[in-house]
Amino acid sequence: MVTKLQDLTLLRNWVKIIQSGESCCEATGWPGVCIQTVNISRLNDKERVNALNEVRFLASIRHRNIIGYKAAFIDESSQSLCIIMEFANDGDLLGKVQDQRKKGQLIPEAEI
Repeated sequence: MVTKLQDLTLLRNWVKIIQSGESCCEATGWPGVCIQTVNISRLNDKERVNALNEVRFLASIRHRNIIGYKAAFIDESSQSLCIIMEFANDGDLLGKVQDQRKKGQLIPEAEI
């Protein structure tokens, strides 16, 4: 969750981005980040707890090969859980594997 007072200023801008329908963008202070949103209005209590536990888990992980967690908050107006993470320019691992499979090639060992 948000841990610094300066983060609150940035979050006001994020809310505008979420409400406009954007999914990825850059912001002053946090270049190269994206927002993942989950509509929590349709989740039951157990699913909401699970979503918040996933955020706590993401916040606890620090590894150079795992997308970095930045912050999370709930936007009341859109009933969305918003998770701010590093942006992966080259996409995710699943996409990379599928692209290589379509080409009929293996991922080079040096990349793995």
